[in-house]
Amino acid sequence: DDDYAAAVSQTYADKMVQLTSNESAIETVIEYSHNQEDFTRQIEQVKDSGAKVVLLASKTEDAIRIMQQAKDMGAGIIFLGTDSWENENFLHKGGTAVEGAVFSTYFDSEAAITENTKVFLKAYREKYGEEAEPPSDVALGFDAYLLAINAIEAAGTSVNGQAIRDKLAKTKNFPGASGNITFDDNGDPIKSVVIKTITNGEFVHIYTVEPTWQ
Repeated sequence: DDDYAAAVSQTYADKMVQLTSNESAIETVIEYSHNQEDFTRQIEQVKDSGAKVVLLASKTEDAIRIMQQAKDMGAGIIFLGTDSWENENFLHKGGTAVEGAVFSTYFDSEAAITENTKVFLKAYREKYGEEAEPPSDVALGFDAYLLAINAIEAAGTSVNGQAIRDKLAKTKNFPGASGNITFDDNGDPIKSVVIKTITNGEFVHIYTVEPTWQ
């Protein structure tokens, strides 16, 4: 009963099959209901399948409950998630149960990708303090502003919406704070993706995946 989770799950499954050329790359798909309290049956299904890595495309509260119960049951599962996990509430409420979880997100201040990453961090920390860590959505807002300015300058006008839109659509490899950005034919951004884990109660950068395009 969660359209977002269903879409992420299906996309992940399709990509795994494509990358491995194995129609059985996904061991099993297990369903549950949003706001469910007891996940014993689902966790037992995972244990019985022998799978050690589980994509958990869940809302934060659901994910925490599932991981806590999996830990209590000694399931020994590595959970993969999405950027929705990157918040302090997830760390504090999840505690030791979320240790070792891995997720994708848009930005990591410790992994400067472009010169605009440095510009963004300098401006953010001048305003909010040297130790301040900007959330991913703030970096994306910064990039949206830069992309708009870039398109306006390329179009040579700030009042012709169609001209600005056309230049924006043609953006290729733009060096944003959150990474290099290109728009595809559908207007969706192809951009750098950060992979993080949780170690000792903190988010830790593992790897940055750079986009490829023709």
